[in-house]
Amino acid sequence: MGSNFAVYGYDPDQLAQLKTTKQCPDCDLSRADLQDQDLTGANLQGANLTNVILVFTRLSQANLQGAYLAGVNAYGVNLQGANLTGVNLYVANLVRGELQGANLTQAFLGGSNLFEAQLQNANLTQARLPFANLSFAQLQGANLTGSDLRAANLFHANVTGANQQDMNLTGAHLQQALGLITP
Repeated sequence: MGSNFAVYGYDPDQLAQLKTTKQCPDCDLSRADLQDQDLTGANLQGANLTNVILVFTRLSQANLQGAYLAGVNAYGVNLQGANLTGVNLYVANLVRGELQGANLTQAFLGGSNLFEAQLQNANLTQARLPFANLSFAQLQGANLTGSDLRAANLFHANVTGANQQDMNLTGAHLQQALGLITP
């Protein structure tokens, strides 16, 4: 007896639609390989991108509002100016990611690896980053108002000129962080 269960997890038609039109809101692309794709300006609002491979993918100016990106491998991804409002990036690999000017308002990045990530002028208002690795991250001019950085690793992170109002740094590793205003 045959099974209709898809081994890969994503809908191949939706993947083809994304690659040709850059429009795929609410799509299920879980476990898809989008490595090194140019998806500049793509609309992936509300999409399921669980465990997607986004290594060196270009998603600058993309709309990912409300998308689910838990477990994504996005090493070196370009998300400059992207709308990531309310996204779930739980345990995501964003090492060396380019997120300058990205909107991460109320995003969840718990346990994510943002080592050497470029977050200059990013909006992280009320973002939740407990246990995130932000060592050597560049956060100059970022808005960190009300962000939850409990137990986060900010070793040698640069937060010079960032709005640091009402941040929760309980248990955070702050050694050699640059520009940090502590009460």
